[in-house]
Amino acid sequence: MCPSSRVLPLLSLLTMLSSHILQTCNGDDSYENISALMNRLLGPTSGYNPNLRPRNYQNDTMVVKIVFSIVSLEEIDDVKQSFATNGFLIMEWKDEKISWNKEDYGGIPYFVPNFNDIWRPQLVLMNTLGERDVFKEEKTPLSVLSSGNIIWMAGGIIKASCGLDMTKYPFDEQSCSMLFCPSCDAAGFLTFEAMDAKFDFTFYVSNEAWDITGSQIKPSRYPSIINKEVVFSCFELIIKVKRRSSYFILNLICPVLMLSFLNNFVFLMPDESGEKIGYGWNCPPTGPMQAQQQSGQVISTKTRKRDS
Repeated sequence: MCPSSRVLPLLSLLTMLSSHILQTCNGDDSYENISALMNRLLGPTSGYNPNLRPRNYQNDTMVVKIVFSIVSLEEIDDVKQSFATNGFLIMEWKDEKISWNKEDYGGIPYFVPNFNDIWRPQLVLMNTLGERDVFKEEKTPLSVLSSGNIIWMAGGIIKASCGLDMTKYPFDEQSCSMLFCPSCDAAGFLTFEAMDAKFDFTFYVSNEAWDITGSQIKPSRYPSIINKEVVFSCFELIIKVKRRSSYFILNLICPVLMLSFLNNFVFLMPDESGEKIGYGWNCPPTGPMQAQQQSGQVISTKTRKRDS
């Protein structure tokens, strides 16, 4: 689960903690220089339209590179067949309408514009349990580099449906995914590429009930429902988990086995003790009752991350 060396610079940039970028600002990065730069690139007279893909030729394909940084596995609900993750979807693309020479503006390497002033990919979560446009109200700032590269870290708690196979419960392993697709742009105009084939676990907090055994970022393509000739570039965030069975062994399996073993002692009790009938009457039902009580609590309870 070691993070990729290509992912860490993106996280550092978006959190404004990259000393490398700060050290490049040796010139006059004054308010006036930044204001003049933003007015030239995004002001009313700049001609920039955030509703159009920032390509000089609109028939060219916009390539968006993605990586998912998971923070925690929030819950897996066995009853509702759903799961929720907390993480950040990091996206990077080239904006051909925004670039500048750093020396002309006091060595400014990047700036953070208004969220609605920049074009960004519109994504919908296909197997969502709530809003399809999960990033509709996202206000995470975008970072615009002097090269024209834009980095956006959209995140939050993402809830999705997941078909859980409970056949081997409580020793089961599950595989869940989140399928993201663009809301309107077909694959010829917008496509997604994975910067890393696996999740980034730099900030991951372990879950007390599940272990993550694998992850995958899988670009894929799906035809339009209306016109099968139109294909959309999508991507899946796949996570594989294994249930921690020690809790169930100690609280479910061991008590039932112990009570089943104690049932045999009814034949060793002498008749004159007066307790043989009472023992034989009370002990046998205890095992099924214990199993039903524990399984009912476990099955109906959402497994959440450990409070930190």
